[in-house]
Amino acid sequence: MKEISLIIILLGSVSSLVAQQYQQLDINNVNARINVKGYLFGDPATGLPGFEAPKNSGKHSIFAAHLWLGNASRLAASTYFNDSTDFTNGPLDNLAQTSNVMQTVYDRVWKVTKAEITYHIGVITGTIIDPGYIIPSNIVDWPAHGDVNLGYDWNLAPYVDVNNDNFYEPADGDYPLIKGDMATYVIYNDYSNHKWSGGQPIGVEIHQMAYAFACSVSAAIDNTIFVEYKVINKSANSYPNFYLSAWSDFDIGNYTNEFVACDVDRACFFQFDENGTDTNITGALGYGDYHPTVGTVILSGPWMDNDGNDNPVSENPNGLGFGDGVIDNERLGMTSFMYQATAGGTWRNLPTTDSQIHNMMDAIWIDSTNLNYGNTGHIPWVSPGNIRARFVYPGTSDPTGYGTSGNTQLAWDEDDNTLLANDNRGMGSMGPITLQPGAINTIELAYVFAQDVNTTGVQAGKNLFIQYVDEIKMLYTNGNLGCGTTTNINSLAIVDKIVVYPNPAHNKLFIKINEQEKIATIKLYSITGKLIKEFSNQNNTLDISKISNGIYFLEITTNNKKTIQKIIKN
Repeated sequence: MKEISLIIILLGSVSSLVAQQYQQLDINNVNARINVKGYLFGDPATGLPGFEAPKNSGKHSIFAAHLWLGNASRLAASTYFNDSTDFTNGPLDNLAQTSNVMQTVYDRVWKVTKAEITYHIGVITGTIIDPGYIIPSNIVDWPAHGDVNLGYDWNLAPYVDVNNDNFYEPADGDYPLIKGDMATYVIYNDYSNHKWSGGQPIGVEIHQMAYAFACSVSAAIDNTIFVEYKVINKSANSYPNFYLSAWSDFDIGNYTNEFVACDVDRACFFQFDENGTDTNITGALGYGDYHPTVGTVILSGPWMDNDGNDNPVSENPNGLGFGDGVIDNERLGMTSFMYQATAGGTWRNLPTTDSQIHNMMDAIWIDSTNLNYGNTGHIPWVSPGNIRARFVYPGTSDPTGYGTSGNTQLAWDEDDNTLLANDNRGMGSMGPITLQPGAINTIELAYVFAQDVNTTGVQAGKNLFIQYVDEIKMLYTNGNLGCGTTTNINSLAIVDKIVVYPNPAHNKLFIKINEQEKIATIKLYSITGKLIKEFSNQNNTLDISKISNGIYFLEITTNNKKTIQKIIKN
């Protein structure tokens, strides 16, 4: 019966959950371990790294990663899980609380593939004949619902409700709604004694979907793990000056010989080796002379506070929705980047208190001094002028001086500093925002591995990483993230997708399409559905220079399909 308490259903399978406290996301060239409580990539039981790339190589490039979030009074974060954690399992009830029983029930990582879902749909709809079909347990057990009798939200993990009865019933054809070709799902919260940061609980419930695509035709997609976080403020409190941060401990083979850097325009931070051979160390395999670069990309951050304006691009050049003609649709990108190291000054050590963590989110070292431009970023080893900075080691990626209040400077690379490379960790932050009661903020990250296996040296991996990031961000911004491109963005070949770029655009739009497809019609509609223009030349370059700035829909009809994409003219 639908009325039965869901908690009873879930408790019936508690004994099977222990073995599912982690899952392997291994459908592409990366084998990534996903744990409960939001702990990414590492193995908390053995203390070993869990981001193997290339898959089956035995080599690892990320040791651990986690989401940090909070303000000066309420904050939650975690690092290596074995040390301790500020998070616990499961959703929060309507009082922003939970119970030991619920923590046990949700001590689990769910995993499902697109192939399993497609087969399930085929059997249920009759397009696949399989009289002995048994619905896989990972589809049956999908955490779609919470126990409303205990004060939890009814709808939790996303699913497709085929008959719209608001009840997840796989036997009726319902199925998990996932991204990618393989996805994991974890639900956790910060209702606990914050053992690591010492911060006070915020009252947030976090839904984390990590996913990947099987995409041999696109090396960029094939070497990337995506993670989507849905952060729900279940408390009655409003939190000003609130940040969300992506913290990562990159260990590229031998973890003692790495440099850290960021790219402001691309909203990413990354690490790469020194020159020379990356040798084995204490059981960790090095990458030899073919040096990878690995990094974290912020694809979309939290919503910027509403202010009644269409905020200009200069306010956050790597965010979304800035300067597009739409009021209050802006999403922040990376607003600061800091790092920690195991040597070379206590001011850049890993923070250990909530105040230190929040300061670091705001580009302040753990000794309460500001990040300043140049050299090590810490007084007295800075460039003349003591310029306040928000991004450490940006190279030349901040030409407008967004991170230095408009002061444009020469290149600032870690290669130029006076300290030796270390076991570095990095954190890209997004904020500040005001987290309102009941607010839901979704952010999306990409963890990208780039190794040129044909060229020795460090620079080849760095170049390939930037190429991968550009391709992924273009696909994401255009709503075409998935499998359908080659690794070279300059000679994009589409398998089953139509890509329109750039977006936003100024004077021209370009269309990349499978050469087997032939364009029949191209029509431009206003946001209200009015036909603005029909392009008669039907080629791959569209002149939009005489069209007013705003949001439009571009309808492209080919001999095989029709696609509609939102574009922005500015």
